[in-house]
Amino acid sequence: MRTSAQKVTGGGARWRPRDSPETGTRFGAQRTWADKDGKRKLISRHITLGHGVDTQRCAQIYYDVVS
Repeated sequence: MRTSAQKVTGGGARWRPRDSPETGTRFGAQRTWADKDGKRKLISRHITLGHGVDTQRCAQIYYDVVS
């Protein structure tokens, strides 16, 4: 089943609920931000626009969902 992002971009985007354990270990510090209370939190949900392997041809947007 294709995601909404894939439908809108014609397959040029993909959604991931989390990074792989290897990616988290390697880049976790770059994906950790302070929440509204100042507590540091690893953000893993993201959307990749473009080709996810080539850093010159993609953008990854990391986000969190708050209640």
